[in-house]
Amino acid sequence: MWAWWLGSLAWPVPTALVAGCGCVVLLGRSWWGIAWSAGQVWVVQVRIPQGICGNGYSGVGNVGSEICDEFLGALLVRWLAIGPNLQQLRAPAYGRGVRIVLVPGSAVFAMTVAHLDSLSSAKRTEIRKHGEQDKHWSSVGKEPLIMVPGLGYGAGLFQHQLEFLREVASPRVLEVTHVPLQPQIDAILGQAGDGDFSILAHSGGTLAAIAVAATVPDRVSHLILQGSMGLELPPIKEYLSAMIADLADGGLSAARDSLRAQALGKGHPAQAELTARVAQVQGEVPQEVLARQCQFIIDNMDQSDALTQISAKTLFVQAREDGFFDEALTLQLVAQVPDASYTVVENSGHLMAMEQPEALTALTRLWLTH
Repeated sequence: MWAWWLGSLAWPVPTALVAGCGCVVLLGRSWWGIAWSAGQVWVVQVRIPQGICGNGYSGVGNVGSEICDEFLGALLVRWLAIGPNLQQLRAPAYGRGVRIVLVPGSAVFAMTVAHLDSLSSAKRTEIRKHGEQDKHWSSVGKEPLIMVPGLGYGAGLFQHQLEFLREVASPRVLEVTHVPLQPQIDAILGQAGDGDFSILAHSGGTLAAIAVAATVPDRVSHLILQGSMGLELPPIKEYLSAMIADLADGGLSAARDSLRAQALGKGHPAQAELTARVAQVQGEVPQEVLARQCQFIIDNMDQSDALTQISAKTLFVQAREDGFFDEALTLQLVAQVPDASYTVVENSGHLMAMEQPEALTALTRLWLTH
């Protein structure tokens, strides 16, 4: 059978590839595959994690990026050749429809990354001649930068950093989804690969970052912690315990409103627009994941021992108007990390990545190249 691979909507003539029993089509910003096996028809939609291909936010990157198209087309062609094996792909089934979300550390994710790495340098050079697409792939071969959002915020928190740090790193976002610490450490290590890597973490995500930096100190080269945690904070534990109870009673909207109100600084020149964008990023985190993130912070808040074991070049970034953690707390953390540095960003609340994105991006770029 044939798999029709359109590549991008800019291509007037589709390219045909032999696959299995099925076909692959790019429609708008989504890749769709149709396969038939044992008398059943399977419809497959593929999404990829943010930072792997193009912007990667609401779909699979930018239409017109040939490398993205080659990457995803090869994935679906290979999937159709294997046949609809949901267990192998770790994908949930919705009747006869399947949406494959590539999970870092999974066989499918590894396969797609391997395909990217297998692209010839000549092919990459050819793609880069298109100009705009070059920025999507300038991070190939660079050290991974794992970005870990804080409590209740999805990958969209780091949109600016994903776009503008590709010159110096290979940025990838990984949210906290586990309650026990070790599985979260393993998830970050799986995302980072086998070599050295850096971490940019925010708020509750800094607990995972600190633990990873202490677990593999010889591999974490740079550590940037914004709105950091790491010490026992009983008031925060009480706040999060109450939030878990509210979530169990259906209080998702109220929980998000509470987090947003305390996190955002005041007086942003586009406060209404910023608030709306933050709410959208909060919507990327389902209720059950938010509850797990609350419990993760409660259970793993004290990282005082791990802080002393960090050998990475560490920068603590404090927002002057942080509504959760003040400068005195951050300075306690700084004192526990050998040779750590510290800086303050003005006119920002707890969500610096969105309130003052250029500042955080510039600090991160400087630190990674320091």
